[in-house]
Amino acid sequence: MASRRRLRSDPLGLRPVLLAEATGGRRFGELAAATGCEPVARAQLLHLLWSRQLGVDLAGPLGGPLARAARWGEGPLTAAAVLDLSPGAGLVLDGTEWTVERREPHLGRVQLVQDDGTRERMTFRFVANHPQCRPSSRMSSAGADRGRQREASEDLKAGRLELTELRMAHLLEVAIGFRSGDPFHPGPGEPRAGYDPATTTLTKRRHTKVAELAALDSAHATLLGLGSVGYRTLIRWENARRRFGLVGCADDRWLRRGGGTRTVSAEVREAVLAVREKTKRMAKVVMTPRDRLALRPDAFLDRKG
Repeated sequence: MASRRRLRSDPLGLRPVLLAEATGGRRFGELAAATGCEPVARAQLLHLLWSRQLGVDLAGPLGGPLARAARWGEGPLTAAAVLDLSPGAGLVLDGTEWTVERREPHLGRVQLVQDDGTRERMTFRFVANHPQCRPSSRMSSAGADRGRQREASEDLKAGRLELTELRMAHLLEVAIGFRSGDPFHPGPGEPRAGYDPATTTLTKRRHTKVAELAALDSAHATLLGLGSVGYRTLIRWENARRRFGLVGCADDRWLRRGGGTRTVSAEVREAVLAVREKTKRMAKVVMTPRDRLALRPDAFLDRKG
């Protein structure tokens, strides 16, 4: 297999045929014979196994059928597809759902936990190279937004929708030369000389837009949410517009506030701060009755309730 790891050419076009035939699970010799050119097919099969586009069914004997391991027809399995190992991320390993509980980068290990409390420690290398490891579809969103409702235009505060639409109009003029976003329904005088895609580049249009916004009165530009707009700001807004649409053009401060977090009573807050101050420079902690108040479950409830 190592001798075939750098096999780049496929003059007979056997790789797509081998991947298609391996979908249902075939033995190595059967796959090679199915192409009609067995010697060359064997070399291509070794390369596909080395690059993890094909995998061996470990549930059976070593000479068992080969199984397609390329993420259900989406191309080769890459490490980027399985290495979302932030705490709370979901992984499916051999058909079993796991959640990342803790990662230990200094040791190269990650701890996974199931819903029933079963825990396993695995190395980064094992997870990255496992042919049957993929991200969980239940936790596909990223970072701090995992599990949260995505922002929508309905979340904009009163009066901010018009400003967001104005930002989007400027971005569309830079991108395609028309503020409406539709070249078949141009506005009056569109496309303008500095924004005509037939005669200008995207970089030039961005610089033109930055100069145009900089010429606005500072108070007027701030009122319209267009103050201090630079070249990189236009790129950041454009990327957000392509990902999220209209709401991607909005400032986060224009969105409505979330539901908030659970608050604690004044007594619990005082106890927490007292414990923190007491143990900030200590290696060993001795809990007093006052300190234990912060650990009581009923301490988070209002006394009147």
